[in-house]
Amino acid sequence: MIVAVTIALVVTATIVVVWQRSDAHGTTTHTAETPVAQQPTALAVPMAVHETWRAANPAGKAPIVTDGAVATAADGEVIGHDPVSGAPVWSYARDMPLCGAIGAWSSVVTVYRDDRGCSQVTEL
Repeated sequence: MIVAVTIALVVTATIVVVWQRSDAHGTTTHTAETPVAQQPTALAVPMAVHETWRAANPAGKAPIVTDGAVATAADGEVIGHDPVSGAPVWSYARDMPLCGAIGAWSSVVTVYRDDRGCSQVTEL
């Protein structure tokens, strides 16, 4: 009985230590409740264009467009916006500085800084 309790305590302590030191512990995600609809492709050049919404994107050097959403990146957080209204529909944040974010493969690719430099890559 003592051996079983000792094993259980060691396993529990190991799980707690691993969780506290893991990257997942410092990560917060909010997924979209429903998939963001892909916008139709323009069939002709519009006569005029106008801005419908604006959001800061300091960690992204260019617009970040994914399947159905427009993403912005700042202060360790990436937010997916509805392309029509600009309303946030999903987000991903870590407790690390965000080095940069780009759009690639219909996804957002982010790079976070750890003690080895900008080496923590995440595809959203």
